Amino acid sequence: MKDSLSIPTKVLGITTRKTPWGEESKTWDRFKMGIHEPLINLHTPADLLRQITSISVANPVSMLRSLRVTETSPEMD
Repeated sequence: MKDSLSIPTKVLGITTRKTPWGEESKTWDRFKMGIHEPLINLHTPADLLRQITSISVANPVSMLRSLRVTETSPEMD
């Protein structure tokens, strides 16, 4: 792994009443979910990148994969 960029965590929240009707105590539940999205740059051959991105991930984790192939100059090797 050459370098990694951490995208800010997106926090989603829901505030809902605890009781199904509004006549009793006015209590609330607050739920939050944080979405973490790391961006990883790999400098490796394209065939190896295809093998890495073909790995299956168990549920409930979802992963967005994209592959961008760029040409390298001889002085970068």
